[in-house]
Parts: sequence; structure tokens; C-alpha cells
Amino acid sequence: MQRYFIDPSQVQGQSIAIEGDDAKHIAKVLRYQIGDQVICSDNTGNNYICEISRIDAKTIHLRIISSHLPCNEPEIFVTLYQGMTKADKMEWIIQKGTEIGVSAFVPVEMKRSIAKWESDRESKKIDRWRKIAKEAAEQAHRSKIPDVQAPIRFKELLKLSTADSSTLTLLAYEKSEHNQGLLSLLKEYPEVKKIALIVGPEGGISEEELQEALQCGIQAINLGPRVLRTETAGMVAASGILFFHQELGEK
Repeated sequence: MQRYFIDPSQVQGQSIAIEGDDAKHIAKVLRYQIGDQVICSDNTGNNYICEISRIDAKTIHLRIISSHLPCNEPEIFVTLYQGMTKADKMEWIIQKGTEIGVSAFVPVEMKRSIAKWESDRESKKIDRWRKIAKEAAEQAHRSKIPDVQAPIRFKELLKLSTADSSTLTLLAYEKSEHNQGLLSLLKEYPEVKKIALIVGPEGGISEEELQEALQCGIQAINLGPRVLRTETAGMVAASGILFFHQELGEK
């Protein structure tokens, strides 16, 4: 069943009205008719099975027939701090990370980032990334759209990590003398509910950045004996975290 995200204010009693691109998608692309059903999620965890009751020129009118759908968001909140990559790779990371179960994405400008953030010229990218996250969340039948934030610098990331004692912050780094395996480290923190995962850009994390992160209490991890591309590393690590917390199968 097709899923759409709505604002909570669109729920009026037992009715929901959908306009804009989603209304066009329902009427023109899917060619749904009166009586067809969709799922609406209000991005706060509430999900509704709805039936189309009327189709106007620009609006799809829905009648709620059930609100007893489970919230299928992971209990573990994973934030991916992704070193800035080329545009197509960042889009892929956001799309696939959303499908896997990542809850937030924060691009980070790092020493070896090939792509640089120019806020005056490239702020439209954030809107595109958020649209990709929304569409991927709908496809994956998630109950919430992951938060896609504006890029920050590595120094800002270190300040955030230092200020938040409730989050376990991990940094993926391939040189084994600086780190331990992901699984063995997760076993040391079985009760943690929030994990921040730092992945470097195409050129990797510099030794200077590594040392600064370690001094801030960030823990380095390895993802096995093979060196992974930046777009692969985040997906492998996020999948490992979610699998450890039983979010990729039966609990």
C-alpha cells in the first residue's frame, strides 16, 4: 500500500486532505480512484489507513478507516555524520541510509573533503536531500522522515559530541592500531539508545582529525579487514548497529 507523509494539521477528525505533488502522484501517476486505499503518516509516529472519498482538481480527500498501525521506527537512534562527498554519492547515502533505518544525517566538511559547502550557492541541495529522504522513507514504509541537516565543519561536530553525554559517538577508521571492532564495542554499551556515527569523505579521515576526535572521547571502530568506500562504510556500520539492536529482523 502506498504511503504518504502529511502534517498533523491535515488530520481533521476522520478526514485528511492531500494537495501538491502527492495529490498529483495519486491521481496522475498511480491513477487511483475513489475507494482505493493509502497509508498516511504524520511524521510523529501516527499512521493511518485511508480510503479515497473524493478526487478534486488539486486535492485528494481521504477518509480514515484505521489508525491502529504500529510505528516501525528503530528504537535505536542513529545519526550519520557523513564527510562531505560528491553530490551523487551524498544523495545515494541519504536514500539508502533512510531505507536501512538511519534517523538523521549531518554532512560534515572535513580536511580531505573533495566537495566544499558554499552556503550561498548550494543551499538548494538541502531541499533536494530532504526530498530524497522523504521519498525513501515512503518507499521503505517508515513512520518518520529522517532529519537531514545543513552541513557543519568538523570542529562543530567535536563540540556537539563533547556537549552530548547521552550519545555514543563512533568514528569509522580503517587503521587497526587506533580502533576496535564494531560488534565488540557495541557489547560494552548494550543499553545505549543514541549512536552518532562519523564516516570520512572520499579521501578519508586525516590523522589530525582522528587525534582530535579521540581526545574528545570519540571511539574509533573498524569495519573489518577490507577498506570500504565512503558511501559503503556508513551503510555497513549503520546496518551493523541496527542488527545488533535487533532492528533488522525479528526481535
